[in-house]
Amino acid sequence: MKMRIGKRRWFRFTVALSGAAFVGGGAGIAAETNEENFSVCGSYIGAGYLIDQKNRAATDASRSRFDAAANIDVNWRLSEKVGGIVQFELGVGNSSVGYNGPVNPGDIHAVLTPSSEIPLSFRLGSFDIPYGAERFHATGHADATNNSFHFNSLMGSALGTRPVSWGGTVGLLAEYTAGPFTIRGAITNGTSGDANNADGNAMYVGELGWLGLEDRLHLSGGYLHSADRAPRGTTGLNADLRGWVSDARLDWNENTHLAGSYGRLQWGDDVGATRDDIDFWMAEAAWGLGDWQIAGRYSGWEPDDDNGNGTGMSSVLPNPGLAVSSGGVAVNVDQPVHRLQIGGRWRFAPNTYLKAEWFRDSYERTGGYDAEGTMVSVNGAFR
Repeated sequence: MKMRIGKRRWFRFTVALSGAAFVGGGAGIAAETNEENFSVCGSYIGAGYLIDQKNRAATDASRSRFDAAANIDVNWRLSEKVGGIVQFELGVGNSSVGYNGPVNPGDIHAVLTPSSEIPLSFRLGSFDIPYGAERFHATGHADATNNSFHFNSLMGSALGTRPVSWGGTVGLLAEYTAGPFTIRGAITNGTSGDANNADGNAMYVGELGWLGLEDRLHLSGGYLHSADRAPRGTTGLNADLRGWVSDARLDWNENTHLAGSYGRLQWGDDVGATRDDIDFWMAEAAWGLGDWQIAGRYSGWEPDDDNGNGTGMSSVLPNPGLAVSSGGVAVNVDQPVHRLQIGGRWRFAPNTYLKAEWFRDSYERTGGYDAEGTMVSVNGAFR
């Protein structure tokens, strides 16, 4: 779920309501928007992928298929101080990699800027969980045009519960810029991505970012706490989730960069005897020339309980990788998982890419669940 910022092609549109005499006995009413206050943009992906799991049983369904999805972003502005977005995520359904379908809500929020002289803004509604700077370049459903790959890192996949989403939340996000520093703070319902807050607790997120070297170097650190468990109910990721993250990214140009992150999360299940903590990390490099780019990423997910025997870990610890149950036997989540991605892309038209990627998720204690595959797509954004 991602809001597009930048130049867009503006559209006028007409809404006709027929069959009712709203004006002087006529058959309908038409209203035209101001092109400066309304725009429609979005993204499309059409893909084919092959996913093979080492221990796949003969009776397990194949996960190799063609797939397609789209984002439709309706951007609106009431004044210089008030604007926002209403986003829809569309998919053909039955995706193996998590494209929502047929139609689901994405970001729905207003952006409030109280004063043009104070660099302070507020975002009210639903938006990406503001944890980890990878989210600024992550795949948001059908929009992977800012990502050198199709899938996000293992931490992003765990937070979004699927490799093509960062995960959303509903609440209030404040952002203040002072010179090269940006401070963000959010209070929200939690990790459910909707208005459900049965547990009655809030999620709190704080982040400090710094831009240097003529805005080429971005350093940031953040902290999150979301207690999505309580006697009255559970929501979202069903965990007492807390953790910190540090990120660095150096952009040499639009196609060449280095990026890395390291952090630690506690995926608590309110049972004192279980081990709930996970270290996660990511290293990424991309090199580009003209309209071409090649890139590689290696990300890790390493629980403290890493023996792979299926006991002793948090009962709500997720499986961040692509492995699924085989022959009715679930994946043991108490083990390290490492994701290697190698990809390339060619911009053959404005805002439109032909992308190819090879990926492998290695489950270090039960290697039979290793998942490997390739994905090729056409991914474009209309703005």
